[in-house]
Amino acid sequence: MKNMLVHLGALLYRLRPCSRVPEIFFLFPFFHVGGAERVHAEIIKKAAPRSPLVFITHRSQGDALRETFAENARIVELSRWTGNPVSAAVVVGYLAAVINSSTRPLVFSSNTPLFYTLLPYLREDAFVVDLIHAFGGGIESISLPFAARLNRRIVIDYHTLEDLNRLYAGCNMPDDLLKRVGVVENGVAVPVAKPERVATERLRVLYVGRGTEEKRVHLVGRIARLCHELGVPADFTLVGALMHAVDLADHPYCRFTGELQDPEAVAAVYRASDILLLTSEREGFPMVVMEAMANGVVPATTDVGGISHHLRDGENGFLLGDCRDEDDLVRRFAAIVERLHQDRPLLHRLSDAAYAHAAANFSGKGFESYYEKLFATLPAVAGDR
Repeated sequence: MKNMLVHLGALLYRLRPCSRVPEIFFLFPFFHVGGAERVHAEIIKKAAPRSPLVFITHRSQGDALRETFAENARIVELSRWTGNPVSAAVVVGYLAAVINSSTRPLVFSSNTPLFYTLLPYLREDAFVVDLIHAFGGGIESISLPFAARLNRRIVIDYHTLEDLNRLYAGCNMPDDLLKRVGVVENGVAVPVAKPERVATERLRVLYVGRGTEEKRVHLVGRIARLCHELGVPADFTLVGALMHAVDLADHPYCRFTGELQDPEAVAAVYRASDILLLTSEREGFPMVVMEAMANGVVPATTDVGGISHHLRDGENGFLLGDCRDEDDLVRRFAAIVERLHQDRPLLHRLSDAAYAHAAANFSGKGFESYYEKLFATLPAVAGDR
């Protein structure tokens, strides 16, 4: 039945084919605000000279990056059909027909299972690439049966590469498949000098990001309340659509800005902050940590994903291991805020070290070079695995 629906989708395309079929296709889940989505926007920008086509597979929680995507590509939203298995199978057939009609198709995807459903229906010489932002979200398991079909896999940090290596070894995957995996670290705009800060009596504590389950933003609200109860003078600012993610009882101790779509507004928030909190139970290497360090904000984070590759506990920030006990985690984060309030010279030293590390490592030159090379001259797909 599924194959019949896929063939129906292909037939629909043949009845009304596209007038312009590009060589580069992207499949991404969303264009709402998020670190992964901002990376996707930058990747699309590198492919812009080739007029790519971008398929958005899920319903976004906002349109924040829609215009940014559309500036560099044609956008096709599929969410109205992909939620139903019958119509999703028809969509797969239609997409396969579009891509297979291209002269030399390159298909690039990240964070969407629909891509792996599509792979068996693509022509053999289609060059396919996927990007994994973090390990533990499930996409690594969904994609495993298709690892041999992927020409390249990209991960954003070395910790994820190690996780993928262990997964392959545990499933007795051929050793040569790991050779197709490359690490391409993201980059952010790093000011030429560390932004100056006006010293204030009250510490300025920041959270930036989504309110999804793995972020555990409710802990930020609890940390803010505990600091208040302990008499620690600190103001907590939460950037994003986050009011639902923090317990109502903790709202009085937090300032919610909502989503900030203007990059300068976001930069201004970083410049007006002392500490970044990240309470996640899983991550890759978050953009917010890079941005905070680039602005001299001291990150205090759980030791998850690839964060420890750049963050050194007590040297350019704080890393909290064994983060399963949430009550203990709240106490430890509050203790860090209290310590930095009491020891302002330490805060300044860590701020300087965070900025210096960002200036040396987060410029994004490797990111730009990799993707410009990937899209400027399409790979010789025949035999390139």
